[in-house]
Amino acid sequence: MNDRDFQIIFHIRNYCEETAKYIVRFGDSYESFQNDSAYYNAVCMCIMQVGELSARLSEDFKNKTRAFIPWSLVKSMRNHFAHSYSEMEPETIWETLNKDLPTLKKHCDEWLDKS
Repeated sequence: MNDRDFQIIFHIRNYCEETAKYIVRFGDSYESFQNDSAYYNAVCMCIMQVGELSARLSEDFKNKTRAFIPWSLVKSMRNHFAHSYSEMEPETIWETLNKDLPTLKKHCDEWLDKS
């Protein structure tokens, strides 16, 4: 991993950690997430930032790690947030928060440890 990719993965990992802190702070129930706009918006901003950062990763890195992370879907979600925010399904965001971001964080930690 080159230095630029390292820095980007470092920041992506930090956004994943941020969302884990939101779960602790606001609660781990879907109802809390759905009914608390601060919780919802904070998570959405982190997901959007992860997507924005993923677009800056080198093609070489994305190609080498595509088997673990579908980078095109990460970026697509960012685009959906940016252009169709009001149409986002809370269930999809909740699933991303609880399933996809922890998996992404795990891979980021592994890649950072290897470098």
